[in-house]
Amino acid sequence: MRDDEERLALAMRQEDPKVAKRIAQPVLSSAVAKRDRHLEGRVLTLLAQCENLLANSGASYELSSRALPLLQTVGDFREEGKALAVQARSSSALGRNDQAIEAALLRLELAKHTGDVANHADAQSQLGQALFHAGCFDAAKGHLHEARRLAQAGMDGDEDAGGIASGAQPPGDFDAAHPRQRDVEQDQRDLFGSGDVEYFYQLVPLCLTQSDDAVGMSCQPSLDRNDDFGRRR
Repeated sequence: MRDDEERLALAMRQEDPKVAKRIAQPVLSSAVAKRDRHLEGRVLTLLAQCENLLANSGASYELSSRALPLLQTVGDFREEGKALAVQARSSSALGRNDQAIEAALLRLELAKHTGDVANHADAQSQLGQALFHAGCFDAAKGHLHEARRLAQAGMDGDEDAGGIASGAQPPGDFDAAHPRQRDVEQDQRDLFGSGDVEYFYQLVPLCLTQSDDAVGMSCQPSLDRNDDFGRRR
């Protein structure tokens, strides 16, 4: 198990996603053979991120879809959020805007439970991006502004930002049971961080010049489908 964790951490540290894939593939085979659902889900998420970086959106979507039920089974909220993030990006790239918005909404709900301001800010920005690519400019603008507010609050050390920076952990938090997860998660953030908040600065000026009416679109149906997410989990 330790060797697999070390190889996964090594894969996460690679700057070249092709190299990361080569290192991660044997770890995936090992996880499947050992029936380690948590490790399998994490490796699938990493591979999905690699495919996303390589612009293989179809493969990225498939890998993230395989990862999600595994991570949900073990209750790893943070890693599930990463899988949802890459699924949202790949869905947008494939023109599946409703799926992208839904994945981003689910990620946002998970982010509210992590106690991590940066994670919450990224999730808000991810939803803003999904809405923007769907042509829902008014809705996107609000989430992108909230992403910037959270990011700035996090840099200022504002413990009241969004009610999530107090360090409170969700029920069944996975980090307490798996301290090694913190190390590999940091490796993943270093290499495969989405940079979503920075993307905010590119999207907001465009949102300000657009409106939902301009393209004759409404995003409310996609948003409404997820209003009761918290009650269903």
